[in-house]
Amino acid sequence: MAQANALNIGSAGLVKFDGTATFSGVTTTANQIQIGAASNGLSGVAVGSTGQVLQGNTAAAPTFSTATFPSTATGTGKVLIADGTNWVASTPTFPNASATSGKFIRSDGTNWIASTPTLPTSAGTSGKVLQSDGTNYVESTPTYPSASGSAGKLLRSDGTNNVYTTSTYPDTNAVSTLLYASSANVMAALATANTAIVATNSSGVPSVTTTPACTSITLSGGTALSNYVEGTWTPVLTFGGGTTGITYSTQRGQYIRIGNIVHYSYRLVLTSKGSSTGAATMTGLVVTSGATSIDTLGQITASALTMTANYQIPYTNVAASSTTVNLFQFGSNQTINALSDTNFANTTTLIGSGWYFSV
Repeated sequence: MAQANALNIGSAGLVKFDGTATFSGVTTTANQIQIGAASNGLSGVAVGSTGQVLQGNTAAAPTFSTATFPSTATGTGKVLIADGTNWVASTPTFPNASATSGKFIRSDGTNWIASTPTLPTSAGTSGKVLQSDGTNYVESTPTYPSASGSAGKLLRSDGTNNVYTTSTYPDTNAVSTLLYASSANVMAALATANTAIVATNSSGVPSVTTTPACTSITLSGGTALSNYVEGTWTPVLTFGGGTTGITYSTQRGQYIRIGNIVHYSYRLVLTSKGSSTGAATMTGLVVTSGATSIDTLGQITASALTMTANYQIPYTNVAASSTTVNLFQFGSNQTINALSDTNFANTTTLIGSGWYFSV
């Protein structure tokens, strides 16, 4: 039998052992909780720390929690959250009443509050996304892909929904590069250059060049402009086709071909006219004249060039199918006459220009 004073009844409904006597052979500790044990005995549960709570176990004696709980309620709207060791009152507060349908909980920077805009209460059509209508968040009208596209593809509208492009695009591009289709549905970067143009080859492949090769330009209602070339040529003075002993201090020429017209210029300064004799010509033109080219006159400015009696003006022309400049002289009421070695001195200077039709 239990001894007298084994129980200390402090107040109605509260019973505890005072730890000074035994009950059914059980030694008690102050504030200890007793639970039923085998053979109608009692078993004591160790006293927990302040703030711990008693937790039941499915097939074992109850135990006190490791974590503690606050002993008093703090500010209105706060909830219990773990701090990594114990359960504590949250710093921000949460609403304690339900908001309007469709609103969600958001932070205002201090506490959690109900949002002003609403969200849809059910999932929309597959592929649609949330977007603002200026007041609330609603599902979009067009759909979007639900999976990532292949590398390099972009999102584009097909007029109804947003879909991935068939073409792929480079991930990065250098400054000032141009995009072009390097193959079917593959966009690539085309590097640019300073003071250049975009040109295509015979297969239509573009490139950037500072020296374009223009095959043909056809103007509306006109003839195709198929050539534009700038270059130099070396004029070679001959007498009767010979060049024996002829020397120069200056021997240079330039030409421009625009379509089938060739403009040429030259400068010759002799240091010796040599010993060859006969009609004077200059060879070395780069572009051959046309087979049906008409004679065109070129002007000459000369020094140390003695004109034949009754002749006053030297000039040049280029005959058909030729790369040779012929040198002539004419005078009032005189027939055209070729310049020859007898008109030249060892210090003769010829400066001139002309043009002709090419092939």
